[in-house]
Amino acid sequence: KAIEQLEKAAELRPSQSHIFYLLGNATARLCQLKEARSYYEKALRLNPQFFAALNNQGLILMNLGDFETALDNFYRALNIDSTASPVLFNLSVALDKIDSPSAALNYISRAIQIDSSFAIFYLQRGNIYMNLDLLDLALSSFNKAIELEPAYALVYNNLGNALVETENIKQAELAYQRALEL
Repeated sequence: KAIEQLEKAAELRPSQSHIFYLLGNATARLCQLKEARSYYEKALRLNPQFFAALNNQGLILMNLGDFETALDNFYRALNIDSTASPVLFNLSVALDKIDSPSAALNYISRAIQIDSSFAIFYLQRGNIYMNLDLLDLALSSFNKAIELEPAYALVYNNLGNALVETENIKQAELAYQRALEL
């Protein structure tokens, strides 16, 4: 029903980028990714500097597997606000997906410097360290994520993976058990 109302608003005010942005958000929540992408594109045609639309469209593009265009969106968003830690995080994820772990590490490190309160940032950094075979640093990042968010099952799972790689099987079993409990 909300989408119908927003579509009517878009018909009445087709020059309002924010309406198309809201339609993108609404359709994204319903996992209608191609429709969401289309709405974000309309918002960006009307306002190429629409920071939130750039970021959200980048997320949609990543979910659709179009990492190069997603990266372009995130870079454009960073040109508007270079201190936006969520965009730095998203950029890190996209770069990691295309096998650019060093660049991904650079961006997630910047995100953490700006805002060190998000466990997911440390999870991402730990994952990158795992990909780079820097296991001690991965363990440290996963432990920091747990410190920030003690009930984060995925972190315990990935901590278990790192512990297996360091041949610390008993501790890995405990981490996996904790992940299953959550």
